[in-house]
Order: sequence, then C-alpha cells, then structure tokens
Amino acid sequence: MEDVFFSICVPTYNRSHLVKNVYESVSQQKYQKWKLYFCNDCSTDDTQQKLESLSESDERVSYLSQAENGGVNKARNRIISHIQKEAPSSYIVFIDDDDVLAEGALSTAAEIIKNTPGYFWYGLNCINKDGSKFTRSKKYGEITYLNDYMFGKILRGDPTNIIKADAIGDLRFTEEFKNAEEWFLWCNLSLKFPMYLVDQPGSIKEFLSDGLTSNGFNRCRIVDVAKYKIKVLEPIVGRKAMLHQYVTIAKYLIKKRDFDQATDYLKKTFFCSPLYLRQYKHWLNLASKK
Repeated sequence: MEDVFFSICVPTYNRSHLVKNVYESVSQQKYQKWKLYFCNDCSTDDTQQKLESLSESDERVSYLSQAENGGVNKARNRIISHIQKEAPSSYIVFIDDDDVLAEGALSTAAEIIKNTPGYFWYGLNCINKDGSKFTRSKKYGEITYLNDYMFGKILRGDPTNIIKADAIGDLRFTEEFKNAEEWFLWCNLSLKFPMYLVDQPGSIKEFLSDGLTSNGFNRCRIVDVAKYKIKVLEPIVGRKAMLHQYVTIAKYLIKKRDFDQATDYLKKTFFCSPLYLRQYKHWLNLASKK
C-alpha cells in the first residue's frame, strides 16, 4: 500500500487571527505527507493577506477565494471539488477554522488506514481544549452515521471525519443552508459506506463566542431545517423516524398562530403513530389557543 496522503479542508471567514494556528497544528505533525487547503469565504478582514503569506512561505498551503460570501457549506464544497481534481486518491480531513489538529493525528490516521484497509471513511475523536471528549461513542470500529448517530444513540458529537476524496463522488454538503446541516452529506455518504471510528484524538475544538455552536445552528430557521430533514430523510428512513420533526414544525406553527398547518402536521403524526406521546402536549396547546 502506498503512503497515505492527506488533504486538510478548512473553510474560513473573518478568522485571520486563527489561520496561523490551523497551519501550525498541521505543519508540526510528525507525519508530513499532506497539503492544506483553505477557502476564504470573501472575508472582510486580512484573511486573504494571511493566506497569501502562508502559501508563499510553504508550497504545501493552497487557498481558494470566493467572489462573494456563500457560507461554510459552499466553501467546503469548492475545496472538495478542487481536491478531487488535484489529489483524488488523498484522504480529506475536515476541520473548521477555529479548530486545530491534535498532536500526532495524521500519524494515527495513516496507521489506521494502513492497518484497517477496505474503508473509505475513518473517524477520530474531536476533543475539547481541556482534553475532554467532544465525540462520545458507545462503540468503536465500524459504525454507520445514519443509524448510529442521526437515528441512534451510539455516537454523539461529530468526530473528525477523514474521507477518501474520490469516494465522495458527486455528493456535497447542502447549499440550501449557508452553514451547519453537515448531516446532509454524512447521511448520504453513510448510504454508500460505513465509517471506521477509532478512539484517538483527531482535532481540538474551540467554541468561540461568534461561532455557529455558540449561537445555535440555523436557530432562526428551525421550521425550514425540519422540513428539509423530512424531505431528505423520510424517503430513506420512513415517516415514523421523522415524527420529532413533524411535532417541531407544529410547535412553531402554533406559536405563529398558523393553526391549520399545525393541525395538518399533528394529524400526520397521529395517523402515523397514535402512541407517539410527544404530540399530545401540542394537541392540548393547539386546542387552548383556538
């Protein structure tokens, strides 16, 4: 087996002060077969200048620049397409611009890929700055994102995802939402192949006050997200698995006093599963509002 080559994917926006941290966490890895790809999502600070400086000082650093701010998902997608053309047999390591690679992460990943062939998707733990685990799994080894994360209780907290570039094919992160909703790609990939998850650190997460985690993932578009999950996932897993989304939509429609639509979503929930108990408090709330 040839030596494993890693392509590190980092979308960034107005985080010029963090670009160097990401670079140093990669350049200081013991395993040195890598290339670092940034995508500057039309930043208004000096991110562009920082990236130009890094790429001039280290030819292993490459950057793309968006003409307009399109969000992290579009930036990631552009990097994926670029890597598939430039290094299709490499393994893409996905991290955010406020994260860094854990010490020894690439050596660990390369060893796992060599010793456990036959997989296209590997996962390492994300850890917090204090060393505690952000990724928590009841089992390691082969898992499926769809069954063990989205609709199961085995895995909690996204891992550091490492995926063979050409195995991704035409699949991409959704661009229906500028940020978050990574589940769209992970679930679609899980229909093609499983993940091999290892209990070793891959990246270190930092939750900044202006970050997506701190401010909520599309909090102002909860109904849109729930409808999108139903549209994408219900044909795969069936309506019963999606009842939480139906009830979530009904809850917010009641708040907006859109009682007819709320009733429609609750009826669909009831006819699918009368024993789904979470629906009944919303039926009562609906009755009290009318």
